[in-house]
Amino acid sequence: HGKTSYAFTNCRSDSYTYPILHEKKNVIKRPDKLENVITGKTCSEEQIICSQHLEVSNSLFVDIRRQNNAQKGNEPVGNVLFFCVAGQNRSAALAAATLMLHGKSLEDILKHCARQRPFVLENVGFQRQLVELEAIVNKLKAGRGGATQQLLRDQFSSHWDQLQHARSATEQSKRVRMMDNESEDDKIVSITGRPLSSLHHTTSEYELLKGTKVEIELLIPGLCYMEIRIPKECTIPTLKKVLV
Repeated sequence: HGKTSYAFTNCRSDSYTYPILHEKKNVIKRPDKLENVITGKTCSEEQIICSQHLEVSNSLFVDIRRQNNAQKGNEPVGNVLFFCVAGQNRSAALAAATLMLHGKSLEDILKHCARQRPFVLENVGFQRQLVELEAIVNKLKAGRGGATQQLLRDQFSSHWDQLQHARSATEQSKRVRMMDNESEDDKIVSITGRPLSSLHHTTSEYELLKGTKVEIELLIPGLCYMEIRIPKECTIPTLKKVLV
């Protein structure tokens, strides 16, 4: 089967006050401003900063969507598994927050959780952060440009970066759906944004994108993991030849 990707972030606590999604920090405002450089004084302001946990989870989610777009040439169909010690608060909060960055409403997410796993997200502090995140996302998406919108982007710059990262995967998915009538080579160029000359027909990368090969993980006990690429339809003698 296809490649399995992993990501790790250490959510050290599930206390109500733990900043799993974001936290407030004093950020120095315009340290490069000439007046500040001359006087040596700095002006700081309080900003809400995205947590490293949310950045990691969103980055993995985007990567998986892009891989599915490249391999399937259709809507993303792969799954992402979020897990923690109990599978109750930390993983659920990050999964819900990541889906919100990708356009899902908090209400729809919670309705789905209530049907499938009703005991998750009982942490009141995490609930509050999810509500705050939805408010931030809605503000950033509702802007119509201009100075006011720029102020919002500056105030929530880390959240804006994550939204843009999520949007890039969505736009790629739209481009893939529009390429149904294109040739395989044209689709690969559109997906990768690279000229076909840089993806030689004899290379494993080209064959992987074209769908004639798949990437698998091979575990050598006590030594290491290896990633190998084999033909999608593969016989035992062919597999032996690839490995040896």
